[in-house]
Amino acid sequence: MASLAFSLREVDRSEVLFLTSPTLGTDMVGDQSIVRPDFEGLAALSQALRDDTVPQYVAERPGK
Repeated sequence: MASLAFSLREVDRSEVLFLTSPTLGTDMVGDQSIVRPDFEGLAALSQALRDDTVPQYVAERPGK
């Protein structure tokens, strides 16, 4: 852990972005609460990660 922390010492915190996987919301299956994945949104996020365009992906999907 210490070596990871040291290796990240020069990362610009303003360049760090946190987000969650796209979902369609929650639902119930029997007595179990589940989260329904948004596979279309996940494909778009995957492409943004490959293309290094995650900030643009986020900007195009406010509040999602």
